Amino acid sequence: MAHEDIQSRLGRWAEWLLRSSGGALGFPRECPYTRMQARSESGFCSEEIDTESAETEKAVQTLPAEYKLVVQVYYLYGGTREQQARALQCPLSTMKRRIGMAHEMVSSALDDIRESRRKKNIQITS
Repeated sequence: MAHEDIQSRLGRWAEWLLRSSGGALGFPRECPYTRMQARSESGFCSEEIDTESAETEKAVQTLPAEYKLVVQVYYLYGGTREQQARALQCPLSTMKRRIGMAHEMVSSALDDIRESRRKKNIQITS
């Protein structure tokens, strides 16, 4: 997965996770019709985004603690990159290196998830 794609996907994951802060699992509380609607200003999103974000959450959870923390701080919390690095108690260069490594690990975990799903689909159709 390309670097820009993983950043976009993690950005959508962060929005999904923040939407779910009411104690839900990130799935919209709207009726099935509104779940099928494209993302809008009112916060509705498609089931596809929920599925993608749930997969991304699963991939993020596989990260070692220091990489999971940097992903959470980088994507979920505001502030400048310098402020984020201070919150992580590391130099900015270390935070950037860790987020780069985390992107690679999440991408690899997502590839594994897709491959596992593909194998299950093959078994079901066989």
